[in-house]
This record gives sequence, C-alpha cells and structure tokens, in this order.
Amino acid sequence: GEIVKLSPVMNMMFEVADLAVASPATVSRVGVVFMEPQNLGWRPVIQSWLDRLVAKYEALVPNRDQMWELFDANMDAGIEFVKRQRCPIPCPMISIGLGEWLGYSCGNMMESLLDKHIIGKDGKVLMAKVLDDRVEALFYFSLVWTAGGICDEVGREEYSNFMRDMISGE
Repeated sequence: GEIVKLSPVMNMMFEVADLAVASPATVSRVGVVFMEPQNLGWRPVIQSWLDRLVAKYEALVPNRDQMWELFDANMDAGIEFVKRQRCPIPCPMISIGLGEWLGYSCGNMMESLLDKHIIGKDGKVLMAKVLDDRVEALFYFSLVWTAGGICDEVGREEYSNFMRDMISGE
C-alpha cells in the first residue's frame, strides 16, 4: 500500500518473464506489451541498430548489406554453439533472451569499434576495400567477445576453436 512518488523526468519500467498472473486490468493500466522473446529473435534488434548506424555514419551506407550478411550468416551459429555446447557461463543467465541480448551486445561493441576505425590517420573515411575488410574484422572481433565472452575459461577455449573453424570456412 505504499505510494512511490516520481518526479516528472522519472519513468518506471518493469520486465516480467510472463503474464501468467497479470489481470486484464493490470495489463491495460500499465500499457503492457508482451512478446515471447523466442518469437522476437536478434534480427529485428540488428535491423534497427543498422538503421541507426548508417544514419549516424553516412560512410557506412555501402556497408549496411555487408554487415547484415555477416550477422545473418554467423550470429545464429555463435548463439547456438553457446547454447548447444552448454559452455560454462560463470554468472546465471536465462537462455530465453540470450539471442537478443547477444545481438544487441555485438552491435554495440561493433559500433564502439567502428567509431575509432572508419576514419584513417589522414582524417578521411577509409577507402571502400579497406573499409569492407575493417567491417568484417570488427564484426568477428565483436562476435568473439560478446558470445564467447560470456563463457568461462574452458568455454572460451571451445568457442575460440569454433570461431576459428567458422572464419576459416571449415
């Protein structure tokens, strides 16, 4: 029965695992939108991220399709490896939102790296071929350190071997 006063600039958000005990009144008052995480997946997260990224960096407009293809070809395999191999994860984590979280984290890491790597030492945007290679390298680096980074030492070794095989095409 306690009232929590919020200032005009404060918002309160709740995230629930399911709506099993929520009444229709609760749902309508709070304006709840519930989507099953397994039905959402990482793809809409990355599509939205790519839209924001190319709006931020015009130089990356020609690389948008390349980045999407890298995510599309590799992200599922990276996530599935972590789930299937049951790589030891040192902190508790639910697997239901794992793909979305890893996609979001990979995109954020890649963006922070692109901030530093799309401009050459001369202050100009890198040439197209160099930028293509840089984008690919930064994608794989980001994927290794997001999906592989959640594993413990043994899991990281397994994930490293998996990624080496995937990148080399084996």
